[in-house]
Amino acid sequence: SLNSSAAMSFPSITITSPTVLTNNLSSGLTIGTALAGNGGLTQGTGDSLILGGTATGITLTASASGNTVTYNSTTAGQTMLAGPYYHLTINKSGQIATLGGSTTVDGNLTVSAGTLAGSANLTVAGNATGAGTLNLTGGTFIQRSTANQSIGATAGSNNWTFNDLAFENDGGSPVTFTSASGNTGNFTVSGTLTIGNATDTATTTFDADTNPKALITGSVIITSQGTLDAPSSGTFSVAADWTNDGSLVPNTSTITLNGSGGSTQTITGNTTFYNLTSTTATARTLAFETGSTTTVSHT
Repeated sequence: SLNSSAAMSFPSITITSPTVLTNNLSSGLTIGTALAGNGGLTQGTGDSLILGGTATGITLTASASGNTVTYNSTTAGQTMLAGPYYHLTINKSGQIATLGGSTTVDGNLTVSAGTLAGSANLTVAGNATGAGTLNLTGGTFIQRSTANQSIGATAGSNNWTFNDLAFENDGGSPVTFTSASGNTGNFTVSGTLTIGNATDTATTTFDADTNPKALITGSVIITSQGTLDAPSSGTFSVAADWTNDGSLVPNTSTITLNGSGGSTQTITGNTTFYNLTSTTATARTLAFETGSTTTVSHT
């Protein structure tokens, strides 16, 4: 293991199985060019690891409380190790970090600069914020926590794009996930936006109104344990089905159903909208569930 109160920096480190190197450097370990081999690297509690180059073949265990792993090459893209992580930071101005597989972050995900991309599942227990860009073309991004958290870009006009996006409660008390402030971009969910998990003990709220951003979605599912606090301003479009088994707080939102021509959009569950609009260039169908009540309180 590496034990010191001083920071250490190496151009490259190769770890060969069955060796597992433990980073106990309280001031941090920096690997500038390459982390390689078929062994393991374990992060100590509260310690820091900065990866400035490639990272391949290694089994990384970075779930110890308070530790942070940062990918920071600004000259090339990086494929990330699958983790698990506690805190994960992407600080790659002008470059892309790509998920190397299904990834769990037990603390905060911070995209400080550059882009975090990929098509694997990503689960985050803390805040998911930063001035950078998120571009996930596959998998499901799940923010699952025991406490209130924030999500989204915190500066500029860059967008955060998801394939599927879900908010869940991992505890016994209600939690709220709030759109982060400081950014004028949007949330785009090409697949399904899901609020709450019906099997959770307590409720989940997605607060898209306190710091409203444009919300561009495919399907929307509000489970029996979910509440969607809709944005009072900005675009909120739904291109596929709407299912509400929980609660919509409509505020003064305008929700636009904009499915493609020839499609059928199904509205399921009891919902009160403020403004509800349907747009299409060619004929399509809106289908309302038998036995459910849809109310539009304004226009």
